[in-house]
Amino acid sequence: MATQYHLDEKIYTDHAEWKKAIANDWFKKYNQYMIKEFFYLGRKFEFEGHVHEVLNNDAEEDKMKGWLKLKVSGNKSYEVYIHPRKILRDKPELRNELDLSLEGKTVISNISENHEQMKLFL
Repeated sequence: MATQYHLDEKIYTDHAEWKKAIANDWFKKYNQYMIKEFFYLGRKFEFEGHVHEVLNNDAEEDKMKGWLKLKVSGNKSYEVYIHPRKILRDKPELRNELDLSLEGKTVISNISENHEQMKLFL
């Protein structure tokens, strides 16, 4: 059996193709500082149908730093470690929000909706 290389839920059997995929990896444009600022302590967001709260934005899991330690709210709250890459890959809205924040654009979608609703009641 040939050696398999995994990246973003894709399997590569050719080492050159895998290296090319790594060179063009979408996650490379974000450095650890950007990720830590975006997933700040206490931030809440919805992911996979549950509200998650960031408890640690540079947690160590399996001797690798950079993981998110999250509290998952629900009937039974629990803590979980998830890599930011998985969240940004599976939740394009968060990835878009991160990209906009890097461009210096303020993301105020929820705030502006609430502001419009408040205007209606004045």
